[in-house]
Amino acid sequence: DRFRFEALLACGSFGSVYRAVDTYRNNELVAIKVQKKPEARFHVAQRQQEETCIHAALYGHPNIVSLWGAYETPGGVYHHMDLSDGIDLHDALKQKIFADRPGLLKRGFGQIISALAYMHGKRFYHRDIKPENILLSADLRTWRLCDFGLATPDDWTRGKGAGSGFYRSPESLVGEYDNGPADVWSLGMTLLYLVTGRKPWAKATPDDKLYSLFLESGPKFFLVLGDMTAEFFQFIRRFFELDPKKRITLRE
Repeated sequence: DRFRFEALLACGSFGSVYRAVDTYRNNELVAIKVQKKPEARFHVAQRQQEETCIHAALYGHPNIVSLWGAYETPGGVYHHMDLSDGIDLHDALKQKIFADRPGLLKRGFGQIISALAYMHGKRFYHRDIKPENILLSADLRTWRLCDFGLATPDDWTRGKGAGSGFYRSPESLVGEYDNGPADVWSLGMTLLYLVTGRKPWAKATPDDKLYSLFLESGPKFFLVLGDMTAEFFQFIRRFFELDPKKRITLRE
């Protein structure tokens, strides 16, 4: 009875997000993520509980969407969150909003580095960094990390990896891997897409011809994606070290 749902904002594998009115707080506009309770699937229920705990533990960082409350009913799990007054980074890229605003892009990306460093500092890993999971304020000056459906407190992922196709690191596609450097690879892919407007390959696997070309030619492969300064090239190449231990760190 507390929330009056107004519109569907997003729909994904782990639930749907709605714009809603909080009738207990002067009809404030909020975001509500709704997840159906699984039937006889313990691992899914455990994943939902873990998402709630991780998101709650990240409360207070200005560049992470705040979780204000979590509620359960016989049919579902509800997350009460901040409502973004802008769009997500994916839509901003499609609209080429940052084409002539490098200062805003640099400022915003720095905020996401700060958010992810804060998360890693608490020993949590996002495992699904991509433009769709970065929300922008209407004035484009504040960027916030969202969607912790794949987040984990485990330093290593074993078995089936996590993440979204193009943004996944090579090691996440073949077996056990360290979650910290894998998040950094995904962050680098997001930045590369931001700056060049192009995705270099579909998936970081040897059967992808463009990825195979990257393996053969090394980081200079990125120079064909578009104009980039020598300084940016030297910076971005460090995100894509094939050895995770040699990859740039968030502190750097």
